[in-house]
Amino acid sequence: MPFGDDGKNLPKSDVNVYNLGFGSVCGICAGIFIKKGLKFVAFLLGGGFILLQYLNTQKIVKVDWKALGRRYDSAVDSAAGKDAVQVDKPASGWRDSTAARIWNRFTHFLTADFPSRGTFLAGLVLGLRLG
Repeated sequence: MPFGDDGKNLPKSDVNVYNLGFGSVCGICAGIFIKKGLKFVAFLLGGGFILLQYLNTQKIVKVDWKALGRRYDSAVDSAAGKDAVQVDKPASGWRDSTAARIWNRFTHFLTADFPSRGTFLAGLVLGLRLG
């Protein structure tokens, strides 16, 4: 019996739920909300892609994948901010990447005028992991 009713063999958690502050709880909840929402969006986009591919193979519609790719790149560059397009200097590592700029803009948006910024960000990362 690996996990007894006495609780002696239960795995230990590094998170003590009794010591979480307001910022941490808000961050965990936001992280779980974001992760679940992104999974739902990915589900819808994946279903849309499969539907479009099916209709394209049946010659019911003609899909211009190159145009969709350009629109996607434009939307990602727009989400990353004004300095997203750096033609002369390619991204070197995470810090210069488009994903890092999107993450920075997103976390600045979430923590604007929020006093518990550090604990919120720690909770957000934990919520993304748990969600």
